[in-house]
Amino acid sequence: MLQSRNQLIDATAVCKRLKLSEEQSFADLGCGALGHFVFPAAEIVGPGGKVYAVDIDKTALHAIERAAKNEHRFQISVIWSDIDIVGATRIQAGSVDLTLIANNLYLSGDRHGLVNEAIRLTKPGGRICVIEWKMGQRSIGPAADARMSEAEAKAYFDDTECVFVERFDAGDEHYALVFMKKRIASLAEVLSVAQPAILSSHYELLQTPCFIIVLVLILCYAFFSLGKQGDFGGNGCLGFCCHYALALEESHQRSYITPRRGARRRL
Repeated sequence: MLQSRNQLIDATAVCKRLKLSEEQSFADLGCGALGHFVFPAAEIVGPGGKVYAVDIDKTALHAIERAAKNEHRFQISVIWSDIDIVGATRIQAGSVDLTLIANNLYLSGDRHGLVNEAIRLTKPGGRICVIEWKMGQRSIGPAADARMSEAEAKAYFDDTECVFVERFDAGDEHYALVFMKKRIASLAEVLSVAQPAILSSHYELLQTPCFIIVLVLILCYAFFSLGKQGDFGGNGCLGFCCHYALALEESHQRSYITPRRGARRRL
């Protein structure tokens, strides 16, 4: 494993703090020649995981590739890319569990591009960690006026599909900001929320047999049309429509069994 002269950041401790685990995928955008995070991450994810070492410097990538082969770290892949360009990194979009931007955001020529590329690569529910030098004049690191404040780093994630999770010290000289890419609600989750709301707010209308028949016909047409386009399965659509019709019919029958107007009825 390549070693840095100045072990300012305990890479293993940071990866564990970020909950990187076995068989997960990790990408270091701007990994550098030493692969300070690459090799500890490879140790954590194990042979069943994947570690992407991404950099624009081919010499740095060759050094990491040689070291990875010598250590039989076959889960490490080197990727040559300009990380400031969205879509340039040859990693499947939405496939990375943990994406790291360490000491690179303040150097970036297109910070919005770098952040958006990290978001593109990260899977929904995955994390993005930004590590930067702490503010102020210090004996090591870039000049004070070249450093990036925490508020400024956070601002690049505003109005994106990420939410801020936490901030912690990544050593005496660095801070870390963690963001999570928002999950996309599944169709089942949307319907589970939408159906009760629709049924309760339009209960009286739903009691009419004509409405039930028309609704089922509309749903059948809509879902089978989507099924032909590959968005939903035909059998699943039919099952959903039948389930919906039976629920409405049962509700309609109960309205005659329980005729009290002031009674609260449940579907």
